[in-house]
Amino acid sequence: MTAGELLGSEVGKACLVFPFATPSVEGDVCSVVAEFKIPQFSGGRISLLDLECKYCGYSEQPGIRLFLNSDGSVFLDRAKLGFLTSPFKQTSLPLFPFDTWTKLKVKVVMGKGSAGVAKVFINGSKVLEASGTTMPDQNVADEFGVTLTNEQYDRWQVGITANSCPTPVTLKCRF
Repeated sequence: MTAGELLGSEVGKACLVFPFATPSVEGDVCSVVAEFKIPQFSGGRISLLDLECKYCGYSEQPGIRLFLNSDGSVFLDRAKLGFLTSPFKQTSLPLFPFDTWTKLKVKVVMGKGSAGVAKVFINGSKVLEASGTTMPDQNVADEFGVTLTNEQYDRWQVGITANSCPTPVTLKCRF
């Protein structure tokens, strides 16, 4: 997969979408495992995995995104849930190794406040564990004047779901 470079406010994108047979709601566990082979890139970051709600009545498709920085660190962005300045950041090593097949696992317990938990594993090593809201929440959406029709997730996007780098990025992915 190859995603084009950042052009103005438009990000490049190249991903696969995996819809859920049944939407996931509060208390459910959503997880995905995929292997990536990504060449070293410079500047910017790419989003590799999105857990989101397409059918929540809001065009921005609220959810959380796993980003990979060019230094090999990862973080889970919660901006589309309304937490603009509080991503879940990597807390331990290893960093993502470039130019080799690397297994990523993301596990999310859907919850509001401290009931929400997210974990990220790189080649079996837990590199991130954090608690806080991990799902669409109408109380948070109210702060932005948004009405949700559902508080759920209904799909994973896997691949380069957003490329904010100044050049195109190519990766290989397998499940």
